[in-house]
Amino acid sequence: MELKTRNNIFFFESNLLKTNGFNHAFLIKRLLNNEPAEIQNRIKMHSKIHFLKQIHSNKVIEVHNKSNSKKEMGDCLITKENNQSLWIYSADCIPILIADKKTRNISACHSGLNGLKKKIISNTLKKARIYRF
Repeated sequence: MELKTRNNIFFFESNLLKTNGFNHAFLIKRLLNNEPAEIQNRIKMHSKIHFLKQIHSNKVIEVHNKSNSKKEMGDCLITKENNQSLWIYSADCIPILIADKKTRNISACHSGLNGLKKKIISNTLKKARIYRF
């Protein structure tokens, strides 16, 4: 993991994900009040934006090549499409990014205690396996 900065936006980047061709950024708390489109523009990562109304569940939402206009309820986003931006917010919960270099599926999960108890991670892995796209 490496701390990077672009246009005064600080973010972390995983060397493993970057080596395998996954364009990504883990943003820090300081950016909480900025809008995803503004942040993407400033760090030059242009893609379709997806986010959720996070509810501490095990619900995994599949997203496609169109930004979501209304927030769906759930705690994980999954896609196989290129140029998709999966936004998960966490405070005391764990953000989990899962990337499959073979299928190119990628998932971003919000996982707190309730989500772990409800098996958000195993539901995400099942969905990724089912949707070999």
